[in-house]
Amino acid sequence: MSGFVLWAFPDDGYTGKTLKAVDIRKNTIILNGDAWLNAGLTFEASSVSGIRLEAANESAIETLFIRDNTIKFTNVNDFRTNFAETRSGGVVFSLYQNPELGINRLIIARNRIENALGPGVFISVPIGSDASSRIVGNTILNPARGNELRYDEAKNTRAGIYIAEESDGSLNVISLTTRNLEIANNRIQDTAGSPKLAYGISALSSCTNNCAVRGE
Repeated sequence: MSGFVLWAFPDDGYTGKTLKAVDIRKNTIILNGDAWLNAGLTFEASSVSGIRLEAANESAIETLFIRDNTIKFTNVNDFRTNFAETRSGGVVFSLYQNPELGINRLIIARNRIENALGPGVFISVPIGSDASSRIVGNTILNPARGNELRYDEAKNTRAGIYIAEESDGSLNVISLTTRNLEIANNRIQDTAGSPKLAYGISALSSCTNNCAVRGE
């Protein structure tokens, strides 16, 4: 259901428990979601994602690079809940169990993401520190194509790149702060026909200290 799943444990004195300086680079990930739904599983899949955080992630991640990967969605037409579709993207960082945890430096660059059920990039955790984070030079084709999502014009998640607030388990909105984030020179294109994509970029989270969107 997912190409890569990242799960950071607290650094409590044991070397290497917190994920640090991770580089996911030059991979090809092809996701066949419908095959999983019909595989006789005893649980319903929560999402189909190229690269994602485990929902039970327990610690912030220190420096994560996602570069030069190709992520393609095929046969992912049978998801039944908007929650699952929203979090079925190329790169998905959603921690509804521990939404206050984040990534202190994040680089998402030069990836190609095709036909995601949800946004190409979905971020609803705190991003940024004194070091800069960047989402640059990515190609995102036909995002937000899920059956539930693509016809709902009110959904901010009908976007190529989505950066937002998150809800906890009781659906209370938690404000997430993004710092030193640049989103630039991404190609976001909808070639799949009607209905058209609602947003190239949807950024709802509060952003402080040098955040910018340009050159889209």
